[in-house]
Amino acid sequence: MRLAPVLGVAGALLGCGDVGEPIADGPSPAPRDACEGPTCAVPVEVAVSGPNASNHSCVRMSDGVVFCWGANTAGQLGFAPVPLDTLPPGAVVLPPATRPAGLFVARSAQTALIAFSCVLDDAGGAACWGSNVSGELGRGSADTMPHPQPRPVEKIPGLAIANVSAMALGGRHACLVGDGAVQCWGSDDVGCAVTGDADPSGTCRTLMGSVFARPVPVSGVGPASLVAAGAGTSCAVAATGDRVQCWGNNRSRTIGDPQIGTTGNVPPTAVALAGVADITQIVMGNAHACVVADRRTHCWGQNNAGQLGETPDANVASPVEVAALAGRTHLTAGGFNLCAYTPDDPDGALTCLGANNEGQLGIGTTDLADHPTPTNVGDLVDIASASIGGNHGCAIARRRADPPGAPRRVLCWGKNTAGQVAQPASLRVLGPVEVALPR
Repeated sequence: MRLAPVLGVAGALLGCGDVGEPIADGPSPAPRDACEGPTCAVPVEVAVSGPNASNHSCVRMSDGVVFCWGANTAGQLGFAPVPLDTLPPGAVVLPPATRPAGLFVARSAQTALIAFSCVLDDAGGAACWGSNVSGELGRGSADTMPHPQPRPVEKIPGLAIANVSAMALGGRHACLVGDGAVQCWGSDDVGCAVTGDADPSGTCRTLMGSVFARPVPVSGVGPASLVAAGAGTSCAVAATGDRVQCWGNNRSRTIGDPQIGTTGNVPPTAVALAGVADITQIVMGNAHACVVADRRTHCWGQNNAGQLGETPDANVASPVEVAALAGRTHLTAGGFNLCAYTPDDPDGALTCLGANNEGQLGIGTTDLADHPTPTNVGDLVDIASASIGGNHGCAIARRRADPPGAPRRVLCWGKNTAGQVAQPASLRVLGPVEVALPR
């Protein structure tokens, strides 16, 4: 199998050899004839998981290869055998002709049984692997077996999944945007989290715990451009960029409407964002959500660790601006944390808020305090991509002391009990360390 270069991400790259053939057990071999220099594949995107059994990390390379490492309890690393923690990183055995243009892993802290990963293909499809307890792989059925082999997300007969432009993985469900329509699948733990379907009185028709093993249209959500998913809650940004709707669990005020009580069963509802337009990103952690519009960050939902900044409320019902993050263009959220950065800013740092119980802020210590004031992750600058999960984080970046022209590297920090920071014999890594990718 040859994985074609990703076009529109870093261009077609030459000179690094072919990708080895997939094998039945173990990761796919790394590209042969690897070389140093600008003609070789470089990391372009990182994604890390929420806590519990998921504990893993992945990186997408500019030539389409995806490497993963850490826990493999459900095959979430994309290769057998399972269940083994894997160091060093191994290459995911992707379906033939797959050209990844986006990388995703399960993000929230909902359950220890869920551990899955997906790629978005630049041809407009998606493929997933890992656990399938709640039908989260979108394969038409649910089961308790590990699924290390990536397979395309299936469509319901007669319902198209085409031109997928956005995707998000929550705790036990996932969503995508295809041709502007939002579709979700997996477990609807609270009712409405997957389907959004409600009667005229606003009561969700879906039974709590219902499983949808293929993507289904979300009722009541108009044409969308972006989507996000958390622990039983989903949100979408309208195609016009000036409106957000959320649905599902509102127990931590994740719906973003102060007029709605703390119920776990809410159909699609407009978030109370006033005067916000041109939304360019939406992210969700366990139960908090944030958007970027005009380089300003607005957030709502759970604030139990200070992840929404200097606001006193434990749960924030109406969106508030996180003023300390003004000027940043990109966010990443996971668990009880929020981080911000501006890609390709040579001196720009990765700035984070929230919990630090496992060293996930990358500041050299652990503690149980809230961190509502943003702090920089180590000495990282010139961030190309970053991902904060439940207990650890990774970034593609340089160090401030690197010489001019030094290549960006994958660096990770935080909890490492399953090797998700790619460091042997260490329960926690309190500052960013380089991940040795196969060459």
